Amino acid sequence: MTPFEEIEKNDVITYQESENTLVTHRAVGKTDEGLVTRGDANDTEDVRRVQANALIGEVRWVVPYLGQVMLFMRQPLFIIALMVVLILSLLVSYYRSGKAEHIPE
Repeated sequence: MTPFEEIEKNDVITYQESENTLVTHRAVGKTDEGLVTRGDANDTEDVRRVQANALIGEVRWVVPYLGQVMLFMRQPLFIIALMVVLILSLLVSYYRSGKAEHIPE
């Protein structure tokens, strides 16, 4: 993890904003109060300054669109489709194994 003192302007960092909220924003400066941050999609700096104890770490690499994939996978339609595919796979595997031929009628 990058130490708080080594965070520089334009580093992308993740920090704990509240008990249940992590934020990933770009450091745009430092003051005596902490790091000044701004989200890339925002026109203004964040009001709160990031203290050393709130820093989780610096972003080293990203996987483009992974967040979109994760959101899609949480949709009910995706879950239903996945269950149908799994059930069909099990049925095909069962019938190909020959066990279905030995079922007494």
